[in-house]
Amino acid sequence: MDGAAVEFGTSGYTKDHVFVLYDRATESIWYPMTDKTLDAVAGSKNGESIDILDEPAPQPLSEWLASYPDSTVLLPSEADAEAIDRYKNGPYLGVQLADSDAGLQITTVMEETAAESAGMQSGDYFVRIGETEIPDRAALGEAMSELSAGDIVTVVLSRGGEDVELEVTLGHRPR
Repeated sequence: MDGAAVEFGTSGYTKDHVFVLYDRATESIWYPMTDKTLDAVAGSKNGESIDILDEPAPQPLSEWLASYPDSTVLLPSEADAEAIDRYKNGPYLGVQLADSDAGLQITTVMEETAAESAGMQSGDYFVRIGETEIPDRAALGEAMSELSAGDIVTVVLSRGGEDVELEVTLGHRPR
Protein backbone atom coordinates (compact mmCIF):
# COMPACT_ATOMS: atom_id res chain seq x y z
CA MET A 1 0.00 0.00 0.00
CA ASP A 2 1.52 3.31 -1.02
CA GLY A 3 4.63 1.37 -2.08
CA ALA A 4 5.07 -0.35 1.28
CA ALA A 5 4.39 -3.90 2.38
CA VAL A 6 1.33 -4.30 4.58
CA GLU A 7 1.20 -6.89 7.33
CA PHE A 8 -2.32 -8.17 7.90
CA GLY A 9 -3.49 -10.32 10.77
CA THR A 10 -6.84 -11.71 11.80
CA SER A 11 -9.00 -9.16 13.53
CA GLY A 12 -11.18 -11.62 15.38
CA TYR A 13 -14.15 -9.90 13.78
CA THR A 14 -16.44 -11.04 11.02
CA LYS A 15 -18.77 -9.21 8.68
CA ASP A 16 -21.43 -11.29 6.94
CA HIS A 17 -19.67 -14.39 8.36
CA VAL A 18 -16.40 -13.44 6.60
CA PHE A 19 -13.23 -12.80 8.60
CA VAL A 20 -12.00 -9.26 8.22
CA LEU A 21 -8.30 -8.45 8.31
CA TYR A 22 -6.40 -6.12 10.62
CA ASP A 23 -3.64 -3.88 9.26
CA ARG A 24 -1.27 -3.57 12.18
CA ALA A 25 0.60 -0.51 10.88
CA THR A 26 -2.47 1.71 10.46
CA GLU A 27 -4.75 -0.07 12.96
CA SER A 28 -7.37 -0.43 10.22
CA ILE A 29 -9.84 -3.22 9.58
CA TRP A 30 -10.22 -4.42 5.98
CA TYR A 31 -13.11 -6.36 4.43
CA PRO A 32 -12.62 -8.51 1.28
CA MET A 33 -15.05 -7.42 -1.45
CA THR A 34 -16.37 -9.40 -4.41
CA ASP A 35 -14.72 -6.93 -6.82
CA LYS A 36 -11.28 -8.26 -5.73
CA THR A 37 -10.50 -5.38 -3.38
CA LEU A 38 -9.99 -4.99 0.31
CA ASP A 39 -11.99 -2.07 1.66
CA ALA A 40 -11.06 -0.43 4.95
CA VAL A 41 -14.18 -0.37 7.12
CA ALA A 42 -12.62 1.06 10.30
CA GLY A 43 -9.45 2.78 11.48
CA SER A 44 -7.22 5.43 9.96
CA LYS A 45 -7.64 4.00 6.42
CA ASN A 46 -11.47 3.86 6.66
CA GLY A 47 -12.99 4.36 3.21
CA GLU A 48 -9.86 3.39 1.27
CA SER A 49 -9.68 0.40 -1.06
CA ILE A 50 -6.79 -1.72 -2.33
CA ASP A 51 -6.65 -4.40 -5.01
CA ILE A 52 -6.25 -7.97 -3.81
CA LEU A 53 -5.05 -9.69 -7.00
CA ASP A 54 -5.29 -9.25 -10.75
CA GLU A 55 -6.91 -12.69 -10.93
CA PRO A 56 -8.36 -15.09 -8.38
CA ALA A 57 -5.82 -17.20 -6.55
CA PRO A 58 -5.69 -20.77 -7.81
CA GLN A 59 -6.37 -23.48 -5.28
CA PRO A 60 -4.70 -25.23 -3.53
CA LEU A 61 -1.64 -23.34 -2.30
CA SER A 62 0.69 -25.59 -4.33
CA GLU A 63 -0.99 -24.34 -7.55
CA TRP A 64 -0.53 -20.74 -6.44
CA LEU A 65 3.18 -21.29 -5.80
CA ALA A 66 3.55 -23.04 -9.16
CA SER A 67 1.92 -20.06 -10.91
CA TYR A 68 3.67 -17.37 -8.87
CA PRO A 69 6.98 -18.83 -7.63
CA ASP A 70 8.41 -15.44 -6.57
CA SER A 71 5.44 -14.52 -4.43
CA THR A 72 5.45 -14.28 -0.67
CA VAL A 73 2.72 -16.28 0.98
CA LEU A 74 1.45 -14.96 4.27
CA LEU A 75 0.27 -17.63 6.65
CA PRO A 76 -1.43 -16.96 9.96
CA SER A 77 0.76 -16.93 13.02
CA GLU A 78 0.24 -19.70 15.54
CA ALA A 79 -1.75 -17.27 17.71
CA ASP A 80 -3.91 -16.22 14.74
CA ALA A 81 -4.53 -19.86 13.78
CA GLU A 82 -5.56 -20.63 17.37
CA ALA A 83 -7.90 -17.63 17.40
CA ILE A 84 -9.50 -18.78 14.13
CA ASP A 85 -9.92 -22.29 15.52
CA ARG A 86 -11.47 -20.98 18.76
CA TYR A 87 -13.84 -18.82 16.71
CA LYS A 88 -14.90 -21.66 14.38
CA ASN A 89 -15.40 -24.17 17.19
CA GLY A 90 -16.60 -21.83 19.93
CA PRO A 91 -20.09 -21.37 21.34
CA TYR A 92 -22.67 -19.50 19.31
CA LEU A 93 -25.69 -17.53 20.50
CA GLY A 94 -27.02 -16.31 17.15
CA VAL A 95 -27.55 -12.60 17.78
CA GLN A 96 -26.50 -9.35 16.18
CA LEU A 97 -25.63 -6.57 18.59
CA ALA A 98 -25.33 -2.82 18.98
CA ASP A 99 -23.53 -0.89 21.70
CA SER A 100 -25.58 1.91 23.20
CA ASP A 101 -25.56 4.17 26.25
CA ALA A 102 -28.03 1.72 27.83
CA GLY A 103 -25.70 -1.26 27.28
CA LEU A 104 -25.24 -4.07 24.79
CA GLN A 105 -28.47 -4.46 22.85
CA ILE A 106 -29.65 -7.40 20.77
CA THR A 107 -30.74 -6.00 17.40
CA THR A 108 -31.45 -9.30 15.63
CA VAL A 109 -32.07 -12.85 16.79
CA MET A 110 -31.11 -15.32 14.06
CA GLU A 111 -33.51 -18.13 13.22
CA GLU A 112 -32.86 -21.65 14.51
CA THR A 113 -30.18 -20.57 17.00
CA ALA A 114 -29.60 -20.92 20.73
CA ALA A 115 -30.82 -17.34 21.23
CA GLU A 116 -34.12 -18.00 19.44
CA SER A 117 -34.67 -21.29 21.27
CA ALA A 118 -34.09 -19.60 24.63
CA GLY A 119 -36.50 -16.75 23.89
CA MET A 120 -34.11 -13.85 23.38
CA GLN A 121 -35.72 -10.94 21.56
CA SER A 122 -34.64 -8.02 19.46
CA GLY A 123 -34.46 -5.01 21.78
CA ASP A 124 -33.25 -6.99 24.81
CA TYR A 125 -30.14 -5.76 26.64
CA PHE A 126 -27.54 -8.07 28.17
CA VAL A 127 -27.20 -7.83 31.95
CA ARG A 128 -25.29 -11.01 32.89
CA ILE A 129 -24.15 -14.38 31.64
CA GLY A 130 -23.83 -16.57 34.71
CA GLU A 131 -22.25 -14.26 37.29
CA THR A 132 -20.43 -12.10 34.71
CA GLU A 133 -21.80 -8.60 34.06
CA ILE A 134 -22.11 -7.84 30.32
CA PRO A 135 -21.95 -4.06 29.74
CA ASP A 136 -20.39 -4.28 26.25
CA ARG A 137 -19.10 -6.51 23.43
CA ALA A 138 -15.72 -7.03 25.07
CA ALA A 139 -17.33 -8.43 28.22
CA LEU A 140 -19.59 -10.68 26.14
CA GLY A 141 -16.61 -11.95 24.15
CA GLU A 142 -14.65 -12.63 27.34
CA ALA A 143 -17.59 -14.47 28.93
CA MET A 144 -18.18 -16.54 25.78
CA SER A 145 -14.48 -17.44 25.55
CA GLU A 146 -14.85 -19.30 28.84
CA LEU A 147 -17.75 -21.39 27.50
CA SER A 148 -18.19 -24.18 24.96
CA ALA A 149 -20.88 -25.19 22.50
CA GLY A 150 -23.37 -27.35 24.38
CA ASP A 151 -22.91 -25.54 27.71
CA ILE A 152 -26.09 -24.51 29.48
CA VAL A 153 -25.85 -20.99 30.91
CA THR A 154 -28.16 -18.58 32.67
CA VAL A 155 -28.48 -15.31 30.77
CA VAL A 156 -30.11 -12.28 32.36
CA LEU A 157 -31.50 -9.72 29.92
CA SER A 158 -33.25 -6.42 30.44
CA ARG A 159 -36.52 -6.34 28.51
CA GLY A 160 -38.74 -3.27 28.79
CA GLY A 161 -37.02 -2.29 32.04
CA GLU A 162 -37.57 -5.70 33.66
CA ASP A 163 -34.92 -8.38 34.13
CA VAL A 164 -35.65 -11.65 32.32
CA GLU A 165 -33.69 -14.81 33.20
CA LEU A 166 -33.27 -17.38 30.43
CA GLU A 167 -31.56 -20.75 30.33
CA VAL A 168 -29.55 -21.01 27.12
CA THR A 169 -27.95 -24.10 25.62
CA LEU A 170 -25.12 -22.65 23.55
CA GLY A 171 -25.04 -23.80 19.96
CA HIS A 172 -22.33 -24.45 17.39
CA ARG A 173 -21.30 -21.78 14.91
CA PRO A 174 -22.97 -22.39 11.52
CA ARG A 175 -20.57 -23.76 8.88
